[in-house]
Amino acid sequence: MNWQDEGPKTPLSFVARFTLNHNGNGFVEHHKIRKNGDKYDRTYANFTDKDVGYFCYDNSATLMQQSINDTVYEIPTLEQWYSISPENNIPGNMEYPVEYNNHQGNIQRQTEKAQIGPAPANVQEYESEYTYVVPENTPESNLSPTVTYAIRFKGTEWQSAWRYEWVGDEGAKPGVEGLPENEIQGALVKCVSLAIGETLLVAGEPIEREEITLAHIQSDRFFQENPATIRFFPAYGSYYYNEYTGEEELTPGDGKYFTATYGNPENYYTAHLGPSSMYYVFYNNRERTYTPIRPFIKAVQ
Repeated sequence: MNWQDEGPKTPLSFVARFTLNHNGNGFVEHHKIRKNGDKYDRTYANFTDKDVGYFCYDNSATLMQQSINDTVYEIPTLEQWYSISPENNIPGNMEYPVEYNNHQGNIQRQTEKAQIGPAPANVQEYESEYTYVVPENTPESNLSPTVTYAIRFKGTEWQSAWRYEWVGDEGAKPGVEGLPENEIQGALVKCVSLAIGETLLVAGEPIEREEITLAHIQSDRFFQENPATIRFFPAYGSYYYNEYTGEEELTPGDGKYFTATYGNPENYYTAHLGPSSMYYVFYNNRERTYTPIRPFIKAVQ
């Protein structure tokens, strides 16, 4: 899956292009996952720098901030994750939206809070609007996945167009084309800056950035013909230590990622990106839940 950083910086630009490796000293520059039946070795003996890392809260302290290839990264807080996916979820369903398809095209306007970029950036409230559609050229079916489009952070320097879609690593769409057996699924997120500046293209025609509305961006063509930031969030799942069996058990299925936010001595939050939606979960035991880390950029040295 390709990633790119073109055009003006967007909130999505702060997200590292890949996930931390097993030793936490670099990135796994691929989007592969071990088979669901593989066991997670708590001694780490079977894992290398080429494997995706899974970390519990208590063994991640040294990774809260670190430098990799002249860039300082940090584990994002819950509020920083909100700049990628809002706190109160996105409308639609990226996999099986049976109950939503008859309402596609409706616009949902909402006030959302987020921290865009590293400290000293503050958590602020922003106005955004969302809609969702069945992708172009999709066969008629109640099981058609939806694509969510949004214009977020309206009226600010971070105003931007967003596209959220659940796909396979090589672009196959679950529920439409099916996926190869060894292909990982994940959330593909695209973002184009709508801050004041040069014109953008809408269906091949130039238009001023500040004039672009939600109706203009409801096609992947908009994100292909304009400079975009693109990130893929693989559904690596997570491991949980089963105290009864004494084994780490893989829970596959969504893109569960670490946050630096916890609310009591026992639990911390994780970000879940798909397949049905994007949401946040608090009840992760800080000693027994192991999740991947997708760091955010803090500074470039």
